[in-house]
Amino acid sequence: MTQPSRAVAYIDLNALGYNCSAIRSRLSPGAGLLGVVKADAYGHGAVPIAKKLEFIGVDYLGVATIDEGIDLRSGGITRPVLIMSGLFSWEDIEPLIRYDLTPVVHDPSILAKLIENTRGYMKPVRIHLKFDTGMGRLGFEPREAREIAQLLRSARGMHVEGLMSHFSVSEVRDEYGLRQVAVFREVIDTFRSAGFDPEYIHMGNSGAVVNYPEAHFSLVRAGISLYGSHPSLSLEASLPLRQVMKISAR
Repeated sequence: MTQPSRAVAYIDLNALGYNCSAIRSRLSPGAGLLGVVKADAYGHGAVPIAKKLEFIGVDYLGVATIDEGIDLRSGGITRPVLIMSGLFSWEDIEPLIRYDLTPVVHDPSILAKLIENTRGYMKPVRIHLKFDTGMGRLGFEPREAREIAQLLRSARGMHVEGLMSHFSVSEVRDEYGLRQVAVFREVIDTFRSAGFDPEYIHMGNSGAVVNYPEAHFSLVRAGISLYGSHPSLSLEASLPLRQVMKISAR
């Protein structure tokens, strides 16, 4: 006889919908929402969470890897999917086409690989270019923006759908964060001056929903806030949320 589990995780999709509405209510006019469902939606179950987010109309979904994106497509998800960790040097680009996935590009060697291998494609591969404005992790240097824009003007196999960056710390509003926003605006202006008009410009994450409204641009990436948590307890009063997961044990 199979013994019942001593611990059960309950996922409240209504709470997810509530959190999504609460976050949207704080977004600047014209800003859409990207729901982050990486790491199995932070353990909540990527496909059912993505289906709920798709049903309530989020603009984009974000995962870490190509495999995670394929899992969403296999589960019937049709919303645009951003591969936020980008493409690794040993990975084939063919799944991006087959499963209609959009990679973040943050490395010169990967950019060169994509330019070389997408020249003959009838349908351009959508990409989001990431610039490091101060976090010091992943991304092109802002001073490289002009050179990259010129390089991509003749890259017929790719479409620059998005420009993005990442706050070093968004839990507090400070001069460093504001400087990051200013640097990112310079990158955006450089690409627009070169003739690009990206549909999605994004920098804000869960903390920035409250602390950096000027960084909402056209898309905000909501991660742990969707699931009822804050990157800092100081944000709880400004953005009340509901926990999506409840664990019951006996």
